Amino acid sequence: MLTARQVYSSARWDRLRRKRLFIAKYRCERCRRPRRALQVHHRTPISQDPSQAFLIENLEALCKDCHEAEHRLELRPQKGGGAEWERYLRGTK
Repeated sequence: MLTARQVYSSARWDRLRRKRLFIAKYRCERCRRPRRALQVHHRTPISQDPSQAFLIENLEALCKDCHEAEHRLELRPQKGGGAEWERYLRGTK
């Protein structure tokens, strides 16, 4: 079973991460605000499904704020948090 540590320390991850950022034009794919996206997030966590660790379709480029919010608040629309996530982005929490 592939671990997150193995993924993130691999040359393959480094290449895939750079490719995702390039595709997103180094902008956050979540909030689309004019800030540089420097982090790449796994939509389906490695711990949940290691087979998706290196699928570009499972990745999204995020700014630091959106990435932290994703992990802190766990407000994914598929989990019913879509409206809360929209309020968070508008700053109305």
